[in-house]
Amino acid sequence: MSTRSQIRFMKNKEDVVQIYRHSDGYPKAVIPDLYDFFMWYYSEPNSRKGEYPDYVAASFIYYEKKILSNYDEGYEKIGYGVENVGKIHGDEEYLYEVDLTDVKEPEEVKIRYSDSFESFENAKWHPWTTIGKFMAKLSTE
Repeated sequence: MSTRSQIRFMKNKEDVVQIYRHSDGYPKAVIPDLYDFFMWYYSEPNSRKGEYPDYVAASFIYYEKKILSNYDEGYEKIGYGVENVGKIHGDEEYLYEVDLTDVKEPEEVKIRYSDSFESFENAKWHPWTTIGKFMAKLSTE
């Protein structure tokens, strides 16, 4: 069974884009994938550096699908989707918010997640942390 999730990329809580991830949606998979993506994304001198959440979300999907294409032919054609903000499928196990506000380095990206929710607005969130701190904590577990 797949662990489904939704990820919101945002800046200043106003500019928000939401995507759907069909599998491996648990924090120990999603957050390291986001970390690897941001390390790759910020390594490009001409990248938008989180300037536009829609651009970042599209780049994340591209990055993940590029990785998926290494597994099985055709596998990159599934697994992710762009959604209307606020839409909840009902079969997700996790929601994520990724805050790109004032981020200069990839480790500064702020993230939080919920495993208890009816909607993004009513979710019981784990506290905000930087993606760098989450990865440091994960490496000690």
